[in-house]
Amino acid sequence: LAYSHGRPDEGFVANVVMWPNRGRGIAILSNGVAGGLLQEIVRGFAEEYGVPSAPRTEKQVGAIDAAAWAGLAGRYGRPSARDTLMLDVTVDAAAGLLTMSSPVQRRTMQLLPLKGDTFFSLANGGEWTFERDGSTPGAPVKALVTGTGRGRSVALRR
Repeated sequence: LAYSHGRPDEGFVANVVMWPNRGRGIAILSNGVAGGLLQEIVRGFAEEYGVPSAPRTEKQVGAIDAAAWAGLAGRYGRPSARDTLMLDVTVDAAAGLLTMSSPVQRRTMQLLPLKGDTFFSLANGGEWTFERDGSTPGAPVKALVTGTGRGRSVALRR
């Protein structure tokens, strides 16, 4: 049995996890919004005090055809409350990564290739997939997607 509450806000993250039957709990307050570090802190706590924790996900950087990089750069927008959150994607094929930034949120995330049109975040391991118009590998990109089910978020190409 575990109870937790937490989420990022403008420039900080607060996260609390309690295991009442085990008499254990952890509270983490962080300046910054990098979820990967917070997950590692919780995993370290879990290993030390014998409480359950999500396993570490290991990902391998995949190869990507240099020609495929060109069509990924651009601006993408997704609904956010009563506004539209803009995401700017730039390509650095020489370094083998994409940079995704949100000017309004003042956040930048670096993405590495996983497989095909799917990339993962260096900060938290989250996956982002570029959806194309049709099934042809070189078809134009129409959206940038993260999450699944109710947590699925779609940013359309502008």
